[in-house]
Amino acid sequence: TYLSYCNLFYSCLLVKNVLKARVAMDYIPKVRPKIRKKRKKEHFYKIIKAKNSNEIYYLGEIWFGKTNNIFPSTWGTCRASITSNDEDDTDKLFLNFDSCVVVITITTQMEFLKGILSVNVFSMDFKLCDENAFVLLYLNKMPLQKFYPKIGSVMKTVFSLIFDISCDYNEIQTIKSSSVIESFNELYKNVNRYHGELSQVDPQHEKLKPTLRRYQRNAVQWMIQREQKPSEDEMLHPLYEEITLKSGVKIYFDKYTGYIDVSKPMTTSLRTGGILADEMGLGKTVEVLACMLSHPHEHLKLRDIKAFKRDTTWPVITKQTRKRELKFDKVEKTPELNVFPKKLKIPEDWVKGSSKKSSLRIALDSWYLSQLNTTPREIEIPKVQCICGSTDETTDCVECVDCSKIQHGKCLGYRSKNGPYICPQCWMIRPPLESGATLIVTPYSLKQQWCDEIIKHVDGAFKVFLYEGVQNRIPVYPTILLQYDLVITTYTVLQNELRLSENGQAVSLRRPRKYSLPGSPITLINWWRLCLDEAQTVETPRCMVSEMARRIHACHRWAVTGTPISKDISDLYGLVDYLHFAPYSDFDTWNNLYYKPYINGRKESMHKFLSKILWRTAKSDVINQINIPQQTIVVHWLDFSDVETFFYEREHNLCSKEFLHRLREMNLDMLLYSLNKSCFKKLIQPLLALRQACCHHQAVKSKYIATRKKVDSMEDLLNALIGKNISENEEYLRIIISSLNGLAGVYLLLQNPI
Repeated sequence: TYLSYCNLFYSCLLVKNVLKARVAMDYIPKVRPKIRKKRKKEHFYKIIKAKNSNEIYYLGEIWFGKTNNIFPSTWGTCRASITSNDEDDTDKLFLNFDSCVVVITITTQMEFLKGILSVNVFSMDFKLCDENAFVLLYLNKMPLQKFYPKIGSVMKTVFSLIFDISCDYNEIQTIKSSSVIESFNELYKNVNRYHGELSQVDPQHEKLKPTLRRYQRNAVQWMIQREQKPSEDEMLHPLYEEITLKSGVKIYFDKYTGYIDVSKPMTTSLRTGGILADEMGLGKTVEVLACMLSHPHEHLKLRDIKAFKRDTTWPVITKQTRKRELKFDKVEKTPELNVFPKKLKIPEDWVKGSSKKSSLRIALDSWYLSQLNTTPREIEIPKVQCICGSTDETTDCVECVDCSKIQHGKCLGYRSKNGPYICPQCWMIRPPLESGATLIVTPYSLKQQWCDEIIKHVDGAFKVFLYEGVQNRIPVYPTILLQYDLVITTYTVLQNELRLSENGQAVSLRRPRKYSLPGSPITLINWWRLCLDEAQTVETPRCMVSEMARRIHACHRWAVTGTPISKDISDLYGLVDYLHFAPYSDFDTWNNLYYKPYINGRKESMHKFLSKILWRTAKSDVINQINIPQQTIVVHWLDFSDVETFFYEREHNLCSKEFLHRLREMNLDMLLYSLNKSCFKKLIQPLLALRQACCHHQAVKSKYIATRKKVDSMEDLLNALIGKNISENEEYLRIIISSLNGLAGVYLLLQNPI
């Protein structure tokens, strides 16, 4: 009993101590381990020491800080690191040489210094003058082994500090709309001031029926002058500047991108052609015809082509032949290969096993194994590979002299008088044929107008061909087009034939193609002149029509349009790109040399450039030459009927409120022509609805009359107005009755409160 009491006592004592210990532990503060912040790893830049071979590419020295240390007279390796001290707001550059460390207090921009150390295109040496530290910069390797925007940014800063070469405009300035900077009419007037002397060639050709007016003669003389052979002398690319280093070596620096080159980047003068931008109605078609007659291709020698006899005294227009169902000689059909049997049978030697397979599955398995055991049949390439897809050999088959491909002559529009036969694919890899013809590309709606103008204004033999593509037409053999003076096609044809002009097979096929693409003959000829009518169609360089227009070869390229600028000055780049005015057809060159300076107020360079490639005549400038009869205005005042007056007054109230509401959002000091197109359209939309209401009530979508019924006559309008007023009056009556009932209820509550 005594032992049991002792055990109980010690057990209670142990429990008591444990409880005290736990209570004590509850009051012990928990100490969390300190999280050590990772120290930023110091970044080192490897300095490339200048060697004797780098002396010829010495650029100059740049001051980058102050130091109390001395640079070692000789050193082999050096590593640089940069640290920032937030307390005294100073940056330190540590140069770790072989034998010592030089500490420099940085005075130049931190990012610029990091750029010099990190791009690895400079070799360096250091110089100390009093307490000022200078870095001597050399180009490490030329030409540059690599180039990216960061290198360009560093180069632009270096050349700005050493050679004082920088861009003439502020890139940070906000780009404004060019319509705000300069109106289009003012732009054209400034461009015309820079026009030089015109050609002295008489543009009045004997075959041209109308007598050209003075402004038309000037335009044609300018076109003939632009078609003269340009100078072949090469000149320095306009983006680059020539810099002579202290060693006498010349380098060429692009101040816009920062690129450096040791070989002189050359370019030639502008190629022939331009933009004829006379205002609508001044006779651009006649001017183009006069240019064609006055400046033909005189020295062209056609080979293997029999020219047409010029026995006619009027223009002859030939249309492309429509495609009809071609009939070939009957030949026996090739027996078809029975790949899959119509009825599957179970083999006779088959023994039934334990697997539960259907008889169809067993038959399929046996047929599959039999096919694996048979040798595959070689795919025979058909001898005839025509665009029609037929492989039949007929008496009309012709063989290509280059690749020996056999095709049907009828399908490709070939005749024996056209010379040796060449298939469309071989034409694509041959140099283009030289032609003295002019190719005119026009919208489909103006195609017939061009034909009518030619018959009306040209007197004498003049052969015209209307090319309408290969869709539903027999293809035209390329040499046939050489026999004409003028070929007319449309933008729709250009867009459809973009795929046909691609050389090679666009999609990899499992089996060789059984037929060949017909190709586009207009891309196989080097035309004497290419004219795009309504050329604003190609203002977007990446569209399909622009892509196809760039593929057409021509000696002289022309853009004929009355509206060369639709929205702003940037629309001109699409025309410059089509005209192949290198190097300005490159977007960066155009942007840096002309567009950015222009929108930032430096307009002279743009004016001088456009004066070389653009001719513009406005009606206001030649009002005395076009013999417009005196304008007679006869005004007939009409009175609205009672119904129309009532309707118009309601529309006037709604439209005036809407117009004044939109006008509050505008700056009243701005001129109307300075507004962009969308803002102007939004502003005058209510006035447009009001003008439509003057003409006819059905022309405007009225907010006052909302009905699903057709409102054609005045009687319908009167009934709609009566119905509208009845519904409004009923609504107002409901509101009045509801208000009176409410007042009565309030009165009763006040008399007999609850």
